[in-house]
Amino acid sequence: MLLSERCHGSIQYLHLANLDLHPTFQLGLRTLKTLHLYNVHITGGELGCLLSHSFALAHLRLQYCHDIIRLEIPCLLQRLRFLEVLECSLEVLEINAPNISRFRLMDFNVQLSFGKSRKMKNLMLNNSCGISYAIDNLPSCAPKVETLTIHSSYEIINAPVTSSKFRHLKILIIYLLGLHSHRDYDYLSLVSLFDASPLLERFVLFVSPVQSKYDWFEGDLSSLRQMSEHRHHNLKNVKISGFCPQKSMVELARHILENATSLECLTLDTTPISYRCSGDILARKCPPLETAYIRDAYKSILAVRTYIEGKVNSTVKLNLLGPCSRCYAL
Repeated sequence: MLLSERCHGSIQYLHLANLDLHPTFQLGLRTLKTLHLYNVHITGGELGCLLSHSFALAHLRLQYCHDIIRLEIPCLLQRLRFLEVLECSLEVLEINAPNISRFRLMDFNVQLSFGKSRKMKNLMLNNSCGISYAIDNLPSCAPKVETLTIHSSYEIINAPVTSSKFRHLKILIIYLLGLHSHRDYDYLSLVSLFDASPLLERFVLFVSPVQSKYDWFEGDLSSLRQMSEHRHHNLKNVKISGFCPQKSMVELARHILENATSLECLTLDTTPISYRCSGDILARKCPPLETAYIRDAYKSILAVRTYIEGKVNSTVKLNLLGPCSRCYAL
């Protein structure tokens, strides 16, 4: 009733939550610029009806809208720049709005089609096998992406080698999360993403503590693999959070130091925490961390000093982060 009475008004921002919404006719929301739906019971077809005349829409956010199984973002939304689809139980998402530059997807096993949307520059994917999906699909369907964030709960295979290129990608952030991640994931295989991204400047890898169940590398340096033919001329800043001396992760860190010719800073954080205290006794503390992880972090520091530190040249700053001595006392 509220929408039908005001549909010819000047609504620019609309946030609806925890309700049923079943429009049966086209609504004249011609001035609407931002639409947020949170836990709204609406189907994909009904949402299309709602948006059919929303030509000014610039930001669409859908969260916990579980009745939407198939969704098409139509090409008539010429001004849509930012699309967020978060935990909506989608099966199929087709994006035809041509001018989207930012897209966040937090859902699992969604069949994606970018159609006419070719200007996307900032893309966040949350999916199982997200790394493999990105390598296989994004260079062709999102060729202009500059910042790519991947949340992957499970990687069945290592990052595949590809001949396709992310020709504009400058920032790559990967989160490997979840209880079912592959125990023996080959982190060195991520070099294929570097090879596919000639302009890459910044790389961040976050590995959850559950993902880090591994066999410690304690062996001869000559047994470590090298990929000297792979050079990364623009990579300047790298951070690995949750670093552990699993063999392929040690190989990845050494590869970056040997082959990123413009590298300025390498940060290896041996803890899996997302933030740290400031050191001020009155400030917030670091998040809780189990004793076993604290002990593992100290072992990881020793591994960095043994296998990696000697590869750092004078032009590179190595930040080696361990457990906070104020918050984590063994």
